[in-house]
Amino acid sequence: MQDVEGVVELSLPMDAAFNWSVGAYMERFFGGFKHKKFLGIKCPDCGKVFVPPRMICEDCFAETEEWLELGDEGTVEGYTVAYVKVDEKTGGLADLDEPEIIALIKPEGADTCLIHRIAEANPEDIEVSMRVRAVWAEEIRGELADLRYFKPAT
Repeated sequence: MQDVEGVVELSLPMDAAFNWSVGAYMERFFGGFKHKKFLGIKCPDCGKVFVPPRMICEDCFAETEEWLELGDEGTVEGYTVAYVKVDEKTGGLADLDEPEIIALIKPEGADTCLIHRIAEANPEDIEVSMRVRAVWAEEIRGELADLRYFKPAT
């Protein structure tokens, strides 16, 4: 490696703050979270209900506009159990204190799935097709974190 002489190092304070929009459809979807509700959108041609919403039907390419209020229960369509997480300091993997269950959950009335955690259950108790119910945060802000997790429906 070659030594470089005469290089000046300059440090400038920067404000990297920015605003980012998730778009009109996702804004409305998260708006439903303010009322602890899932909102889906229905295709006018084939009738498929999407959660999260999509502007265009992935099956028939029709524009979607009809919003539906869905229940807070759903069905587990698939799942995995995580035993490690990404370590924030090193970027490597670190063991979790408790395993986390990550599932594909189809809300009642929808044809597509959300990916979210299941808690208040042991991994060995989870089954495909089991019913789960949303657990909402106590303080609601209209954002993804409002949906804390799903738990087995009783």
